[in-house]
Order: sequence, then structure tokens, then C-alpha cells
Amino acid sequence: MNVSEYLAKQLIKSKIDTVFSVTGGGSMFLVNALGKDKKLKNFYLHHEQSCTMAADVYGRIKKKPAIVCVTTGPGGINAINGVFGAYTDSVPMIILSGQVKTATSMVIQKKRNLRQLGDQENDIIYMVKKITKKTLLVKSQNDLLKNFDKLITLSSSGRPGPIWIDIPIDIQGEELNR
Repeated sequence: MNVSEYLAKQLIKSKIDTVFSVTGGGSMFLVNALGKDKKLKNFYLHHEQSCTMAADVYGRIKKKPAIVCVTTGPGGINAINGVFGAYTDSVPMIILSGQVKTATSMVIQKKRNLRQLGDQENDIIYMVKKITKKTLLVKSQNDLLKNFDKLITLSSSGRPGPIWIDIPIDIQGEELNR
């Protein structure tokens, strides 16, 4: 079982069963794991903003978070408007975004001498930090596994709101170390 498949199982355990996605190469392991699990209802939309707005409406009606799954770079950026709406209105939502692999990520490696290495990498966590309850830039499998369940719970607890988890492609596909 890889990390993405494990995350899908944990979401189901947490009684989260609805996913809004736009597929992309930077989130392919997440999309595959979420899409093949029969206990999850997947809706594939044409734009990331529509995913976050659909998840917002779902959260308002069901009083529980939906998952939004988007790819790297512009995929995450396109989702921001709907996340802002959920944040201002205290609606639970969980965004799983893909990120470029850890070895080449300027964000993770802290190589700030370039503005951008490629068009699929951006520091989405920096961009969404002020419109989410909590964010996590995943730097290792253990980092993700240690925090995932707490973050899922946080989305709905207290004053609800969006949680953003940015997961590099290599970590998404890693075999589980447990």
C-alpha cells in the first residue's frame, strides 16, 4: 500500500466520503487512490475553483468536510477563491494538493535564488496560509502520517474551516513504512 492509498483509507475511517478533483500529473497517486476506492464518491470537474466551491456547498449542507484534490502549480492557485469563501464562512474543507518531487522542490530545498524552477512548482502553502485554519507542506512520509488525522479532525472542530496539505509526488507514491 502506498501513502496515497493509506490516506484514502484514513479519510473513510474519518467518515469523509466525497471528493472533488481535477486530475493532473502532480497529483496522480492521490487521484488514483481516491478514485479507485469504492467507498469514496468522486466528482471530476473541469476547473479547480469549481471543486472548492462544490466542496464549500457540500460542507455547508452536510456539516462535514469534502476533499478537494488538485495538482501542482496553477492547479492549486486556481483553487484559492473557493478556499477563501470556506474560510470566511467557517466551512470545513480539506485540500490535498500535489507538489513537485522533493529532490527538485525549491520550496522544500529552500533554494530561493530563482523565482521559479518550472511552471508546476509554487509555494502554495505561503499563498494559502492566511485563508486556512492550518497548512502542511509535507517533507517526509513520517511528517504526513504524524499529522494527517489531527488535520482532518481540525477541519471540523471548533470553528470549522479549510485545511491545506501539499504533498510532493514522490511521497504520494511511496510504499508505506508502517
